[in-house]
Amino acid sequence: WFGIVETTLDNELGIKPTPVAVPEVVSALSSGLADTNISPPTWMLGMQAYQYSNYYLKPPLLYSPAAVVVSTRVRDRLQKLMGFSDALADNFMELIIHEFNVDEQYWRDQVRAYEAKCLKAFETKCGMKAMTLSPADQAEIRRASTATMEKLAGKAYPKDFLYDILNALRVYRKTGR
Repeated sequence: WFGIVETTLDNELGIKPTPVAVPEVVSALSSGLADTNISPPTWMLGMQAYQYSNYYLKPPLLYSPAAVVVSTRVRDRLQKLMGFSDALADNFMELIIHEFNVDEQYWRDQVRAYEAKCLKAFETKCGMKAMTLSPADQAEIRRASTATMEKLAGKAYPKDFLYDILNALRVYRKTGR
């Protein structure tokens, strides 16, 4: 999968990727059309792409979080379909938010434990090796990421949203919540 964020980041890093549709990634790896793949270990296992990989990054270059977004338009449509009152529709949204917040740590711990198990299996059964980026490479990725965020602010997402996310990330890194 590739979009404006990934494309802009690749351009910042000087990477010229070969865009391949997700169902065709394994074929591209097995045929030699592609020689590198960035994806979560769980995906590598599920798609059996690990067979065509010799290395993985440690620590991971990125995590692949999931999000559930329910627009007000969809909420209103569900409200009409289900006959919810305004109060119930608002409470439904609050319940979803609450449940995600309550279960997030457990979900994240389970995903990361499973991914660690996948990587261990890749190492022992397939000979895959961990690779750590040099401090210079890590700094270059940070620089390119910052440039990408700034370039896309106001285009792919509102600038205020970027700053809200960055502030929330700072708090999370400081407090763990």
